[in-house]
Amino acid sequence: ITTSLPEGQINKSYSASVGGSGGTLPYLWSVTPALPAGLSFNTESGAITGTPGTEGTSSHTFTLADSSIPTQTVEQSLSLTIKPPLSITTTSLPAGNIGAVYGQPVQTVGGFGPLTFSIVPGTGTLPPGFNLNTTTGAISGTATATGNFPFTVRVADTSGQLDTQAFTIIINPSSPPSITTPSLPGGTLSRPYNQQLQAAAGIGQLTWSIPVGSLPPGLTIVPPPTGPS
Repeated sequence: ITTSLPEGQINKSYSASVGGSGGTLPYLWSVTPALPAGLSFNTESGAITGTPGTEGTSSHTFTLADSSIPTQTVEQSLSLTIKPPLSITTTSLPAGNIGAVYGQPVQTVGGFGPLTFSIVPGTGTLPPGFNLNTTTGAISGTATATGNFPFTVRVADTSGQLDTQAFTIIINPSSPPSITTPSLPGGTLSRPYNQQLQAAAGIGQLTWSIPVGSLPPGLTIVPPPTGPS
């Protein structure tokens, strides 16, 4: 008996069938619960046809009965997925900073088979230093110039569906680092002391120093580890 059903798309013609073997012909099929609205099931041939009107994934139990006496039956639970049309759901992308690592996905719904992403020619370019992953839609990289960079992303599936979305990524000047640790706990004389200072923003590895004052005798500031432990 059939072990899977192909995916369909809402408001598009759908055609599939379930099949079995063995036993005595003719066969008689049944299904519970009923198929999604817009689809019909031929109980003699096992054909599923129609135009589905609802999206989502539903689970159905198909029962095949033969004509032997006594009747032999077999059941198979199958999932049926009805997808929306292929569409880019991301409507905007956040700004970045020059020299800072950037990574954002262009997200989609619907579509059949592997998706292919591209920049529509003549609509602009990604910020210098950025790349578009043609299979995942992720935009990533390290910007090398500031400014506003408009462009349009196109996504295509294997069934011929296309969708496009215009974006603009703003690349700002670098943000200076800031120390986010507001205070440090007290210590005990002759006992080990170890506290990690935290910082935000900045580019690349941060360098720590004490330009004013000094640490208590016996304490020192050390750089964070730069490689795997």
